[in-house]
Amino acid sequence: VNALAGSALPLAIVPMGTANVLAIEIGLRAEARLIAETALDGPIARIALGQVQGLGADHLPRRFTLMAGVGFDAEVVRTVDPRIKQRLGKLAYVLATLKLLLRYRTPRYIVHANGRQFAVGSVVLANGRHYGGAFVCAPDARLDRPSLELCLMQARGRRAIVRYALALALGRLHRQHDVEIVATREAMIEGPAGDPVQGDGDILGVLPARIAVAPETLLLAVPVSSPLLR
Repeated sequence: VNALAGSALPLAIVPMGTANVLAIEIGLRAEARLIAETALDGPIARIALGQVQGLGADHLPRRFTLMAGVGFDAEVVRTVDPRIKQRLGKLAYVLATLKLLLRYRTPRYIVHANGRQFAVGSVVLANGRHYGGAFVCAPDARLDRPSLELCLMQARGRRAIVRYALALALGRLHRQHDVEIVATREAMIEGPAGDPVQGDGDILGVLPARIAVAPETLLLAVPVSSPLLR
C-alpha cells in the first residue's frame, strides 16, 4: 500500500492474513475462483487512504487502508509475538489481550480534531466500516470517501475495555453512551510519549502523532458485487 499509493498500478489481494478485514470490507470471499477473477478482471475502485505521521523529523508517514488505533488495541498489537501469531492465528490476539488486561495502565489520550478537544481512553480512526474481522466499528465509514470516522471511547479502565469489546462483538459499539463518532480529515493525538499507534494490525508509529487522510489514493481490484460499487 505504501509503495502503490498514488500510482496507476492497481492492487489485488489474496485474503490469507489473520483476519482478512480488507477482504471483508470489499466483499471478497476466500474462494479461489472469485479471488482469481477479481485479480484478473475485477473492476477497479479508487479508495482513500489514511496515514500516520509521527512528529519527529525522521518519522516518515505510513499509510493504512482500514483503521488506525491508539490505546488498548495498539498495545495488544505491540504485545503479540509474531511467532505465536504465525502458529495460532487469531488466538494469539486473545492470549495477548488477556495477558495485557492484567497489567494495562489505562492512560488518558487527548485528541484534537475539527477545532475540538476530546479526552479518551482509546480511539480508533476508521477509514472503513470493519474492525478486527467482520465486526463493525464505524457504520458510516467508506473506503471511497476521503474522510476518517473518529471512534472516541471516553471511559478508561479494565471494565470499560471489556464492555467496549463486548459491544463491538454485538455490533453496538457506536451506540454506547460514552462513545462518540466524529467525521474528520485529520486528528492530532497526544498521550504518553512513545505509546504505539497501530494501523491495519501493524505498529506504524508512536505518540504524539498526526493521523489524517493521505494525499494519495489507491487503485484496488474489487469483486463485481463489492459494496464499494453501490
